[in-house]
Amino acid sequence: SPNDFNVLLRGNHGRGVYVGKITVSGKNNNLIIPTILEVESEKVLVDVVSRTAPKYFAVSPGDRFVVDINVYNLEGQSGNIELEYYINDLDGKIILSEKERLDIDYAGIRKGFYLPANIKEGDYVFYVYAKQGDSLGTSSILFDIGQNVGLSPIDKPGDYFGVIVVILIILIFAFTYVFGPAIQKFTTGDGSLE
Repeated sequence: SPNDFNVLLRGNHGRGVYVGKITVSGKNNNLIIPTILEVESEKVLVDVVSRTAPKYFAVSPGDRFVVDINVYNLEGQSGNIELEYYINDLDGKIILSEKERLDIDYAGIRKGFYLPANIKEGDYVFYVYAKQGDSLGTSSILFDIGQNVGLSPIDKPGDYFGVIVVILIILIFAFTYVFGPAIQKFTTGDGSLE
């Protein structure tokens, strides 16, 4: 049956992204639910939306995490927009951070972040702040870091060679099967046309 619960933040929390986890304990095991709480400013002048391709929802340590970011200047006020990027674990520890300033009305940005090779496996959160004056817009993505989590059977460009060879062999056999009898009708045993 569904249960409602209230969230109580301890301490002095203002605007921003808060990362944590909810642990549900049972008789034999615990279920950990990653939790992200985004608190934006009351009036948002600039907003941001982050998206990533499905293959980046699960990456390995040392790999690159890539995210597409759309920034919207909602009020059309000119001026710099500050973007802050973060990757946190579920305990709130910042793993990576980066800042940049843009002078834009709209921007589509692709950002890549190389994850440390010694990063612990588990759930992580990417989030971005878009700031202009007192305005704060936020967006976040939950993703997983683990060993050998590649979802595609083809991880390197060189792996395509084997796939192409197999496809060519299948096409040759299919061609021979379909057109072989027709070709034999038009030729004699010595290879000349009838």
